[in-house]
Amino acid sequence: MFSKDYTTPAVILMTKIPQAGESKTRLCPPLTASGAAELAECFLRDTILHVEQTGIEMWLAVTPYSSFDELEFMVHKPAHIFMQEGCNLGSRMNHALRTVMKNDKRSVVLIGSDLPTMPALYVTTAIEVLEEDEADVVFTPTRDGGFGLVAMRKPIPALMECVEWSTATTLLQVLARARVLELRYLLLTEWYDIDTVADLAELSSELTTNASTRAQAPNTWKWVEQYANCYRHSNP
Repeated sequence: MFSKDYTTPAVILMTKIPQAGESKTRLCPPLTASGAAELAECFLRDTILHVEQTGIEMWLAVTPYSSFDELEFMVHKPAHIFMQEGCNLGSRMNHALRTVMKNDKRSVVLIGSDLPTMPALYVTTAIEVLEEDEADVVFTPTRDGGFGLVAMRKPIPALMECVEWSTATTLLQVLARARVLELRYLLLTEWYDIDTVADLAELSSELTTNASTRAQAPNTWKWVEQYANCYRHSNP
């Protein structure tokens, strides 16, 4: 751990502690519950690596509370760890942003752990956009209709309210809220998160054929090499 600086940029990684029967359940079958948890851990490890590569202060908002100790061996540089709080994804994100921002104006990027191949450049670009006052909020859209990254310089609780989460129109609803709130927003290039067997098959193909992607997600690639036969020919 290290002392908190509420004036410099920060990254919040929102994640669940990988647990069999709780992690990536939409991939079971063809994966077993333990195999899905192992894959989720690989995603988390690679996402932590991406954030550490930026050198930006990292905070991990995790659940469940009792599993904090399980993160220690995944983190290679100092980080702050705190518990997620809230009844839905929007309230949990708002709580995380308030925790890290306090009442001070600082650039904060919030990301999930289901985009193991998303380059660290997305994080630094979002911060640059905020620091140069080109937008009030930055998003990375995902193909399923949500977003894998959101960045802002002050808490905006109303942005995440009255939104249906985990739907094909989630981001559209949030952007509609942004317009009502008269916020300037910027969308980075779309990326894909890994929720379904089809997503996993695409990830496997990309890792198999693209060396730069393998370098971006070494833990996930190691898992794919070992377990690819579990899902390579599966369809959702």
